[in-house]
Amino acid sequence: MKIESIPSSFDLTPTRQNPLGGPGGAAFSKLLHTAASGQPNANSASMPRVLKPTQSLEASSQLTKPKQSLNERALGLRAYRHELLASNIANADTPGYKAVDIDINDALRTGKTKENVEVLFRIPAQASADGNTVDMDVERAQFANNGVMYEYTVDRVRGYYKMMDDLLRNTPY
Repeated sequence: MKIESIPSSFDLTPTRQNPLGGPGGAAFSKLLHTAASGQPNANSASMPRVLKPTQSLEASSQLTKPKQSLNERALGLRAYRHELLASNIANADTPGYKAVDIDINDALRTGKTKENVEVLFRIPAQASADGNTVDMDVERAQFANNGVMYEYTVDRVRGYYKMMDDLLRNTPY
């Protein structure tokens, strides 16, 4: 399995609408690309625009916001990856849809959170006639692996808080 970063000149314009009249998988890929790059989507009037707070608000929020622990970041990244993999599986039959994923090991190693992790395109092992890059076998395997790792992280966090709870219950005062 090979994952490639999204090139800045990549054209994600939808080539075909689905029979229900809504945007196809390519439009969803475009939204994911826009969200990952942090640039506002000028073509979409329906997307809410995110306003940047003033400099003083930004500085004060950084002072009061505690840094996330490894387990908090891991849970957030695993949940976000689960959403991405689920969208890949849901769009397996959408023409032109580009499968996306994140490099979770690199994100955990470099201290990234789900807000600033880079969304990558998955390179298919075999090309599809309709331009869809979703390989259901790979997606199912990654989905199951991510689910097991999410449960492992939840178990680790639960064990930590259970230990703290036991410690507090056994204090003499």
